[in-house]
Amino acid sequence: MLLIIGISGNTAQHVVQRLRQQQPELTIVGTTRRRITIAEVNHIEQVSDYSEETLMALFAKYPIQTVVQVAHTTLSPAVMKVADLFSVKHVVLVHTSGIFSKIRSCREQYEQIENQIITSGHKTPFTILRPTLIYGTPEDRNMARLIQFVRKQRFIPTIGRGHNLFQPVHVDDLAAAIVAAHGQEIAYGKAYTISGGTVLTYREIVMTIARELRKRIVLVPIPYILALSAVWLLNHLLRRHDLTVEQVQRMREDKNYSYAEAANDLGYDPRNFADGIASEIRLILAR
Repeated sequence: MLLIIGISGNTAQHVVQRLRQQQPELTIVGTTRRRITIAEVNHIEQVSDYSEETLMALFAKYPIQTVVQVAHTTLSPAVMKVADLFSVKHVVLVHTSGIFSKIRSCREQYEQIENQIITSGHKTPFTILRPTLIYGTPEDRNMARLIQFVRKQRFIPTIGRGHNLFQPVHVDDLAAAIVAAHGQEIAYGKAYTISGGTVLTYREIVMTIARELRKRIVLVPIPYILALSAVWLLNHLLRRHDLTVEQVQRMREDKNYSYAEAANDLGYDPRNFADGIASEIRLILAR
């Protein structure tokens, strides 16, 4: 029996689809904070929080053997603690490549969480996956917003000249990596970077989207300090968080990371960005 923590998210639902194709007999339990029905999931538990007490009750109710944690990274230490108590065979923790940020404030919490897990001497085997920017569905919080913006606007701002590098990962490729790691001894105790099949600049991302939409656009560079100040004002005075200060800060960083170890151990083979974004745009336009 598999427990998926955060079953309502895009990543979890792609994981369920892949598992049903590969292991149709597997019993899946999912947790969510909102009411939801997923035909492929055997049991869905709606919870008000993810305290240790809530997790203990779930593990006591079901004979859980493996766990996939795709909710917030901060839940992982409690998940591992309870997994130890119930002798779980394997836990896959989906975290973030934000741990590689050069900005201390952006990576510090992720470092603390992972160090706590790694140094706690857990008897339960675990695998950490660190995806880069996730995209692929109309519901994603990253590319879907950018696609809609490019659809509506001709002049597209970039923070600086937009030469910083990205390696976005399609949600279904991330799901494939999760399923490949699930229950595999070769992945025990390891952390894998799960990045996309293409490294490209922010400018190239925007231009790729514009070409797929068959739209002519003009890129307008915005000085970093001006952009940072504007977003700070939006966040603190107008309480709008469409873009955060942390996101602006990280726009100055290159965020391309090798997935070689995942390819070697898990057979990970992500699609290229042009194909992935074209698929997402088709889904958005179909709506």
